[in-house]
Amino acid sequence: MILEIFTFGWLDKLLKHFFRINAAEEANFHSRRATIRDDIRLSILHDMEIIDSKSSALLTHISILLVVLLFLFDEKNHIILNIFVFFELTIYILMAALLLRCVEIMGPPFRQFSNEKKLNESMYYEEIAFRRAIYVRVVRIVFILTLFLLPTAFFKFALPFFGGSS
Repeated sequence: MILEIFTFGWLDKLLKHFFRINAAEEANFHSRRATIRDDIRLSILHDMEIIDSKSSALLTHISILLVVLLFLFDEKNHIILNIFVFFELTIYILMAALLLRCVEIMGPPFRQFSNEKKLNESMYYEEIAFRRAIYVRVVRIVFILTLFLLPTAFFKFALPFFGGSS
């Protein structure tokens, strides 16, 4: 009992109860996934892993730029500059939310497999297409937003040196 308190076993039990962890449901998911041909399943999982890692890297980039933009936001700034920074912050947050959808785990309790093998393959193909579409669009928007950060920083830091107000 004492050891369980220090090893946080009680917390695991509480979380398993809260999240309604069901090992039988998980086993059923894996057995149904195994019915998909190995070459297809491995290819699908490979693509999902690539999209997941690229989305995670882009989320890191967005997180860093959110911090940078928060440092640029200042009540002493010209109102137009603050509006521009707020606009960029909002778009970056929306892009981060979309990318979080790309790293979502498939499986119980939210993503169950059908009893039909073809529907399972179709579900995976649809999921990959959806994640890829999100990633491709978000990476382009983030690229453009990152370029917009240059004039924002210029107006924040360089303009006062040229006699303008920030």
